[in-house]
Amino acid sequence: MRGVRTGEQASESFHLVGHDWNGQIAWSTAIRAPERVKTRSVLSCPNADSVNPTACPQIRKTPGDAHMAIPPNELPEGLSTHEYRRLAALYRLMDRQELALKAMSRVPEMMGLDQPMTDEDKQRMGEFSANLLKAFRRASTEGGDPFAELSSQLTAFGIPEDQAAQFVRHLAQTVKEAKEAPLPPREVPHGLSAWEYYELAQKYKQMGWTEQARAALQFAIGLDGSGEGGQKALRFLRTKIPRNSVPYAAEQRNVLGFNQLCAGDIERARRTFQALIEECPDFEWPYGNLGSLLIQMGDIDAARGVLHKALSLNPDYTNAWLHLARLHALESDFAAAYECLARVAEIDPDEPASVSIRAAIDDLAAE
Repeated sequence: MRGVRTGEQASESFHLVGHDWNGQIAWSTAIRAPERVKTRSVLSCPNADSVNPTACPQIRKTPGDAHMAIPPNELPEGLSTHEYRRLAALYRLMDRQELALKAMSRVPEMMGLDQPMTDEDKQRMGEFSANLLKAFRRASTEGGDPFAELSSQLTAFGIPEDQAAQFVRHLAQTVKEAKEAPLPPREVPHGLSAWEYYELAQKYKQMGWTEQARAALQFAIGLDGSGEGGQKALRFLRTKIPRNSVPYAAEQRNVLGFNQLCAGDIERARRTFQALIEECPDFEWPYGNLGSLLIQMGDIDAARGVLHKALSLNPDYTNAWLHLARLHALESDFAAAYECLARVAEIDPDEPASVSIRAAIDDLAAE
C-alpha cells in the first residue's frame, strides 16, 4: 500500500481485495486513487457511503452481532483520530490495556497533548505503555526493581532526569509498601468497632480470606446494622463475598488464576478457572473471572453464558454485572449495558469500577 499512498509506480493499476479492517483501507484507496484500481472486492466492511462517515465502519452496531464488535489483535495503521478513539474505548472494555494505551497515543487530547505526536513519539509511547504494564506485573510476582528501566524511556520524551527518577522511585516505593504491608490476623479479633471490622474485612478480602472477611462483616453488621458502617458492611457482604462458604484452597486457586491472568498467561488462567468451576460449581468468583477472560479473548457468547451463571449463584455479584455491561457495549447494545450499570448502582452506589466502565461505554454510545 505504500506505493499507492506515495504515488510510486503510478502507471500501474491493480485488483484490490480487503477484508474487515483491511476492507476500510481498500475502500479508502479506491476513493482516493480510482484511476489505479481495476476492480475492488471487499468483505465484512460496508461501503463508506452507506454508513455514518464519522463511525468506524468495521464495527457493526447491531445488537447480537458480537463478532464484528471485536477489534483486531494488533493496532491498525492509517485510521482517523475518531477511529482510534473508538478503538481505545473498545480495548478498554475488553481489558486489553496495552492496546488501549497504544490507541490513545494516536489521539492527542486523550493523552493531554496539544498537538499530534510524531511517529517516533507514538512508537516510544507504545513501548513505554507496554513496559509500564509489564513492570507492574513483574513487581507483583518477582523481586528486584522492574521500574528502573522506565527512567530512560521517560527522559526520551523530554522529561527532566530528576523528575523521571522521582516518578520511578515513587512507583517502586508504592509497590514495595503494598508487598510489605503486615498481614491481618488469621483469627478475627474481638472488641473492634463496626468501622474497624469493616476495614479489616476489606483486608481479608484482598488476601483472599473470604471466610474471615465474612465473619468480620457480620460482626460489623451486628454492632451497627442501621448505621453507615453496618450498611456498608452489608453491601460488601452481598456484593464482594461469595454467597456460599468456600474452602480456603478454592479461594487460593481463584487468586492463582487471577494472578495468571494479570501476568498475561491467558491459557493457564483459563484452565485454572475452568477446573475450579468443576470442583466448586457454587463459587461465583471463578465464573466472573472466566467471563472477564473470555471477553478479553473476544469469545463473547461463551462469556455471556458464564456471567449469567455467576449471577444465578449471586444476583448481587457486582463484578459480573460490570462484565456484562462491557459485553453488551462491545455488541453495541448500549441500552442493555446501561441497564447493567444501573443495576450495579442500585446494589452498591459506591462501586468504584463503574466510573471507568461507564466512561468507555459513553465514548462508544456518543456516536
